[in-house]
Amino acid sequence: MLHVAFHVALWSGIVVSLEASGTSDPNRANAADTPPFVQRFQELDNTDQRMVRGIQEGLSEAERRRVAEGAWPKVEALAGDGIPPFAPDPIDKDRYAWRLYAARGVANYVGVPRASDRPIYVVIVTEPDPGTPNDPSIKVDEVHHRLSSGMLVHTGIFVGRDFKDAKAPVPSVPFDEGWKQVLAGPASVLGR
Repeated sequence: MLHVAFHVALWSGIVVSLEASGTSDPNRANAADTPPFVQRFQELDNTDQRMVRGIQEGLSEAERRRVAEGAWPKVEALAGDGIPPFAPDPIDKDRYAWRLYAARGVANYVGVPRASDRPIYVVIVTEPDPGTPNDPSIKVDEVHHRLSSGMLVHTGIFVGRDFKDAKAPVPSVPFDEGWKQVLAGPASVLGR
């Protein structure tokens, strides 16, 4: 519960600062307006863009299974069914090893490359507390996904280095250590 409250407070503070600076206007979103904690998908190299697309595909399948099975699917199950980025990929020279950390209300899929010069990817999914009513006014976008059960989850794909190996999922990454959220659209999606 405290992890979810921390996550909500963190993103609320970010949204307020974006609104105050005017960077939440999608018509103004450009490199100069990109907050320091955001990595634009368009600015990633081809290898990283391919990884993010694979993560998006894998996350969609994980969300589907979350509803069907009542829990976030294990990496081994996703890999066994050939779901990227969890399944072995002959094009992937970096050979990412994926792990799942899940607890009530939050799940992380963490991808660590064998090559030390490649970034680590962390997917963070936070769920509302049980019994929280769904807000139909929140638009579905790259950070807000509505599961087929109707539950709205917050998702984020983060890229960085030196992820502290945890025994439990984390609701946020350390932005002060250079971690960035990968976004294709305007940074305003963080506040919707």
